[in-house]
Amino acid sequence: MTLLASYRNPEDNTMDWNDLKTSVVDKCARKAKENGSTFFGIQYFGECWGLPGQYNQYGVSLNCQSIGGAFVGRNYANYVYMLTEGECTNYEILNNFTRSRNYTRFLNRCDSFNYGWKSGWYRFDGASGKLMANSCVSYGHCGTHQTGWFNGRLPRVAEGKIPAWVCFNDRSSCCNDKTKLQISVRRCDGFYVYNLPRSTNGCFKAYCGNGP
Repeated sequence: MTLLASYRNPEDNTMDWNDLKTSVVDKCARKAKENGSTFFGIQYFGECWGLPGQYNQYGVSLNCQSIGGAFVGRNYANYVYMLTEGECTNYEILNNFTRSRNYTRFLNRCDSFNYGWKSGWYRFDGASGKLMANSCVSYGHCGTHQTGWFNGRLPRVAEGKIPAWVCFNDRSSCCNDKTKLQISVRRCDGFYVYNLPRSTNGCFKAYCGNGP
């Protein structure tokens, strides 16, 4: 990582030890965004580090602490933050057991705007599963006819959001190139979120979880 700014300079008189979140972390976040850095780190309580680099090269450090309303690194340690567009905190949760890939009853489910579906970021959790199903789901399962499943790879945190596909089993094919949808996926802190469109381009089609 590269030093972007230091707020430790006493001549600046901007570093507030009682409010490091505002005087250091928030300012560093803006500086990182200006420089196109997805990750930034706070070192020595008031140094702002960022730009491309192996932020996790040396593994986890115990030399960080919470002080002044923020988490920061001390000497030779970065407390690393990730910039997002809010997808890791502002998402819809799909947790109903009827979305599980093994649920067999038809419920007229259609993940399209004319059935109340909205585009945005979604997280699978609870009885639906922890992830979108990542292999072909049997036709007629998870409350719908054409079952949607994730076709791609799941990213590491450092990769941010990456493109992927959702395939729909239309009984004749598990993944018809003419009907699959491009989406994006991101790994957050211990879970994944999927950016799903407002329509599946037909009914009855829905996204299925990997639950039991």
